[in-house]
Amino acid sequence: MNKNEFFALSKLNNQKLQINDPKLAVILIQLHNLSIQSKNSMNCICTICLDDIKTPISLNCGHVFCQDCILQLKKSQPGNQKCPLCRITLLHTIAVKEQQCTQSPLDILILKQQIVQQALIQGQQQLDQFQQFQIKFSTIKKRLINKLVDIQCQKDLLVLNQPNFTQQINQLHEKQNLLQNIVNDLKPQ
Repeated sequence: MNKNEFFALSKLNNQKLQINDPKLAVILIQLHNLSIQSKNSMNCICTICLDDIKTPISLNCGHVFCQDCILQLKKSQPGNQKCPLCRITLLHTIAVKEQQCTQSPLDILILKQQIVQQALIQGQQQLDQFQQFQIKFSTIKKRLINKLVDIQCQKDLLVLNQPNFTQQINQLHEKQNLLQNIVNDLKPQ
């Protein structure tokens, strides 16, 4: 194996992870070797009940415990609940398959990398949707501004032509009155 590169093959989905930092590569090799040794020597143990994990639950920090232990913890700590190991505030829990409980740290690292990549993709999609919304909003805003300008121009024209309209309306009233008088004169009495 090259000291400058470390390729790890994840057991989760046969995906490769390339590490270009030699120090990190050495640490990951040691971590991977330790995880293989620990897998062979023991099952996953819940650090709350100190027994084999039954119905494993993963917290948002990545630590895994028995589902019953977490439920008891939530009941005993209403409100601001924290992970018993790292004290990070609990946001959510995720059910874990029994065989995932014994994953190597390298597999967990690759899984977390995939979660981050998926979150980045979803974030980019939401950003794209927001930008499309901004474009539509901007177009609609321009149309509304143009309509307001048109209405203001029409209002200004009406104000300028009001004396003419008033005079024309008065003339129409006079003609209507004249016609009404003629109609009244023609009626038999």
